[in-house]
Amino acid sequence: VIRERLDDVLVSPATVGNLGSIPDRYNEGNGGTVYYHDTVTGETVNSIGLASLGIDALKPVITEYSQKFADVGKTLIVGATTLRGQDATVVLPELMEQIFEAGAQRAEANYSCPNIVLLGGGRKPILGYDPEAVFETRKAIVARIGSDVKWQEKLPPYVGENAYLMTEVAGLYVPNKRLGRVGVTGFNTIPNVILERGGKPVLRIEAEIDGEVVVSNAGGLSGPVVFDSYAQLQQDFLALLPEDVPFIAAGGVWSGESVLARKSDERVVAVTGVSRFWEGENAGQSFGRTATRMAEEISEALEN
Repeated sequence: VIRERLDDVLVSPATVGNLGSIPDRYNEGNGGTVYYHDTVTGETVNSIGLASLGIDALKPVITEYSQKFADVGKTLIVGATTLRGQDATVVLPELMEQIFEAGAQRAEANYSCPNIVLLGGGRKPILGYDPEAVFETRKAIVARIGSDVKWQEKLPPYVGENAYLMTEVAGLYVPNKRLGRVGVTGFNTIPNVILERGGKPVLRIEAEIDGEVVVSNAGGLSGPVVFDSYAQLQQDFLALLPEDVPFIAAGGVWSGESVLARKSDERVVAVTGVSRFWEGENAGQSFGRTATRMAEEISEALEN
């Protein structure tokens, strides 16, 4: 399935593909009802929980498709992530090194996954909401991969009770703290959202922790409903971010028009989206067809 999706992107108008985020081992992900999209309101919530084959199984795919993407002038970004209970300063540097050794053109350290359930139904603390932990993890990654390698840090949205962190996090990208050629991918889903329909939660996540099944109803909110708030978040964050730090826009990207809107700032080097591709697949459209459809929408918007 992974190869089919990457092949779709290769023959589509998309210029960037994303594989991951990949943990250091095979991971089942969460069980139960882990994904929901409302076609009327544009709300998408998911708590898939990092289902992945793991780095060892995916190394051959990284090697093969990084070269295939490069051969046609495209970029494959490969993401790395931690699992429950892991030390990011140990696991992420090892993963990033393995990803680059496998031939990746660009890698992304995910500081923002909100979908790991803990005992009691709570969520894993998000690394990206701890500026000190972000900096310590970055130091460990750069010590492992070197300061000349281009890579990304994927951040969570700084909204609500976490909005106050935006200035401090953006300050981590001034030259003396950047440490290497690091860029930003912003932003992942809004964490800990419980969406209800008819008085009942739409998600019912079942995660096994230490032999105990834990149930949670919270997921990460994305989809077109967050586009306006994410566009404003992007504008506010870029106003604080040093101008030479590359920024990949993510979140709320649903159409060709939304791609153009997020790319209107010349500092945005790429735009990525997930929900639109999932929904296209649910409707029987390949990833490649969805990318083609969005490219057609971009062309139409430019003409108008």
